[in-house]
Amino acid sequence: MKKLHLNFFMIAALFMILGCASTGETFQSSDEITAVNLAQYLRKVPGITVRGTGNDASVTIRKSVSFRGTTRPLFVLNGQVIGTSYSRIAGLVRVQDIDYVEVLKGPEAAAYGMRGSNGVILIVTRQQ
Repeated sequence: MKKLHLNFFMIAALFMILGCASTGETFQSSDEITAVNLAQYLRKVPGITVRGTGNDASVTIRKSVSFRGTTRPLFVLNGQVIGTSYSRIAGLVRVQDIDYVEVLKGPEAAAYGMRGSNGVILIVTRQQ
């Protein structure tokens, strides 16, 4: 009976660990999306919180843990690391050109090292 109880505990613990592991959420752009700027667009992406407007907007990934004292995510545009500055990424992206946005957190963001410790927002634009 003890062995059965121990196996149940181990299986329950495994499900808890797997349940806590984050998976990237991809937000596919469509013709129905009408956003004037990147802040409005990102507000529609699951897992992202945007406060403020314009270049002063503050973008964070929900449930991200800060190891460096900041909560700003890393922005990556078409595979190129841009940095954590929202105003910089906003100046580089036309909302109409966005194909999809993917949110990475936890182990998925580890590929970006400490820069991705607050999560990564991957923005992929349509090829012209």
